[in-house]
Amino acid sequence: MTQAEMYDKAKKAKALSQVKTVRWEPTEKGDVFVGLLTDYERKHSTRFNADFALYTFSTDNGPVTWIPGNATDALFGKAFEIGQLYAITYQGTEDVGKGNPMNVYTVDRIPLAIDI
Repeated sequence: MTQAEMYDKAKKAKALSQVKTVRWEPTEKGDVFVGLLTDYERKHSTRFNADFALYTFSTDNGPVTWIPGNATDALFGKAFEIGQLYAITYQGTEDVGKGNPMNVYTVDRIPLAIDI
């Protein structure tokens, strides 16, 4: 059976489920998500004519993307490893003196093999 035939069969059986990626945008101090890092890439915004980091995590609720900002990416970016489990917690904003407050996060790596 071809992939197209598999799609048609699943569609007729109403067995399809859409995969949606949600962008995590915390609003309150203490907002947190937990996910397995599956991808990291640099993107370019034509709107702002700037590069930015895009992290993709697999969570219990499906894929989540996170765009932390360049300052945060510079702080944590090299520490992240694909295939590791992380908890990202929003700690609010910090004035960096340039009129553009920086979002502050704590990043916790969670061991994949842990006996609690």
